[in-house]
Amino acid sequence: MMRNIGLNFYILVLLVIFCNIAHATTGFGSLTDSNIEYVGRWDKCDKNVFRSYWGGAYLKVTFTGRTIKIKLAKAANIYVSVDGLGYKKYSNAKGVVDLTPNILQNEIHTLVVVANYANDEIHFQGFILEKEGITLAQPEKDIIEFVGNSITSGQNTTMGNLSAYPWLTGEALQVDHTQISQPGITLVDGYYYNANWAPKRGQSVQYFLMKTSNHEISSTWNFSVYTPKVLVINIGTNDYNLKVPNELFESTYQLFVQRIRRKYPNTEIFLMETFAGYYTEEIRNVVNMCLDSGDSKIHFVETKNWLLKPNDYVDQNHPNDIGHKKIAEKLSEVLKDYIN
Repeated sequence: MMRNIGLNFYILVLLVIFCNIAHATTGFGSLTDSNIEYVGRWDKCDKNVFRSYWGGAYLKVTFTGRTIKIKLAKAANIYVSVDGLGYKKYSNAKGVVDLTPNILQNEIHTLVVVANYANDEIHFQGFILEKEGITLAQPEKDIIEFVGNSITSGQNTTMGNLSAYPWLTGEALQVDHTQISQPGITLVDGYYYNANWAPKRGQSVQYFLMKTSNHEISSTWNFSVYTPKVLVINIGTNDYNLKVPNELFESTYQLFVQRIRRKYPNTEIFLMETFAGYYTEEIRNVVNMCLDSGDSKIHFVETKNWLLKPNDYVDQNHPNDIGHKKIAEKLSEVLKDYIN
């Protein structure tokens, strides 16, 4: 009798496992595969190619089999990690790219594909699995959104987006993360550098669009695609360099935060002091005005003494790899209590 009960229980466990796997393994790597997760701002309007915009966008998938290839419609610099064993860079990757030149064990694997830097866009056309390969559903994670400029993008670091403090912070907290940032961008619209590469719109405008300012035409971003648990803003260096008046910076920042709040009513929003201390009083004022209006989910992050010059910098404005690691360690401590 006990033997039959044990056998029946074993069969029941197998059935549960089989049903769960069967439910989650309907994917085969195409653009219609719901098991592929897209993190950041992606344009899925074209059924033949999905495009990432803004730096730090990435896609990830769990799959079975020994090999996986990616199809890219346009050349891009990407980093790829298989099974969490570090990142390998693929420069100007285009067409069908083998991401497993060394054959894997025939088991379950994870894959992450990341845009290298702020202007790298992934034009994704799907994965190619081996004949018996399938994709599996992935557990959902909280997401942190980081808004900023070249510092948030990891300019002049060894691995671009992946060396930047937003990426390091998100990984340390084991959450998804995205960087809505661009080198040279200001907060206040109408102030920009006289250079071809320079963004011509400020984040107070550009943030609400799908694409970066490299694209003259862009639709608005659909804020229902994802809702960040936490949103971190670090901006003001370019405004200071371009001599944006303090009063204008403060009033623009206040309106910017208010617009974001309307998009994300329950998100915890953190306004970071710039690492050089620009506009500190104005940023504090914005936080206090929000708190006074009854918004308790707005926070000021003081960054004084987080970094040392010249040790933690690669130039006058940009932290080096060590500097970004220090920022990530400090910021992770600030944010950890707000992450599930």
